[in-house]
Amino acid sequence: MITNIRMATMDVTDQEAALDFYTRKLGLEKWFDMTHEGSRFLVVRPVGTTCGIILSHAPSRAGSAKCVLATDDMESTAREFLAAGGTFVHAPVMQPWGIIEGELRDPDENEIVLVQPPG
Repeated sequence: MITNIRMATMDVTDQEAALDFYTRKLGLEKWFDMTHEGSRFLVVRPVGTTCGIILSHAPSRAGSAKCVLATDDMESTAREFLAAGGTFVHAPVMQPWGIIEGELRDPDENEIVLVQPPG
């Protein structure tokens, strides 16, 4: 039985620019960073979790991924993201299905949906 999601991949053109975006603007932490046989394995994650995002150097596929990140305080998270120089494609708003949702893009135009579930 599957019990968890361990990692997902965001294809990027520049791993350093992606690392800066995901850590400095979104507040994730660098989890793994190693090079093996010329390929860099770079993973970020929300602090204290066991599920990461692989920032894969794959320029031909960059901009085609989508991921959903959750927060328990959209107002604070959005304020910190904007203060760090981030911009929303769609500002966070309450959706008819009961969650607050905002949309942003990473430097390669990968879509990131930021949600605050009810409760």
